[in-house]
Amino acid sequence: MPLNIINGDDRFQQGVILQQAGRSEDARRCYLEVLGVNPNHARALHNLAVLELQAGRTDLAFSLVTRSLEIDPNSAETHNTLGEVYRARLDGSRAIA
Repeated sequence: MPLNIINGDDRFQQGVILQQAGRSEDARRCYLEVLGVNPNHARALHNLAVLELQAGRTDLAFSLVTRSLEIDPNSAETHNTLGEVYRARLDGSRAIA
């Protein structure tokens, strides 16, 4: 699949497909491109946070997931990811809250 799609929504969807296929670095590049055009794309922020969490970059994951929640505070999936970040940071009391 070519990586030169211009439309931001298409690029986001491509990132999702790449992430599901285990191509994390390619997915990461897609999400970063989306955020370069629209820094308030909550789903791209969330998905990038998941990738950063999986890579062990918990501080960056925390920053991304909290930013996503500022934009879309009603996302249950993003709240769940925040709990996973807290757990990874060994802050279990916050993960339960």
